[in-house]
Amino acid sequence: ALPQNCTCLASFGETRGLHFRHAASEETKEFLLRNGSLLFFGRSVNSAWLHGVPRGDQALGGRISVSIWGTVVYR
Repeated sequence: ALPQNCTCLASFGETRGLHFRHAASEETKEFLLRNGSLLFFGRSVNSAWLHGVPRGDQALGGRISVSIWGTVVYR
């Protein structure tokens, strides 16, 4: 099997903030995942940035998030 080099997220339901924090610089970014949002990022983002939905956001309402890790082969 090839090593994973990309992540794809789909979010359905209530809007949530997806927070990113750069592992070295501590810089932060936030992206709002609205109903039907799709987010894709590669290995460099996954390696350099810590990311997740903060616990405090859990009580806002229903949401389903689907995460897929895969491999993109560049030719």
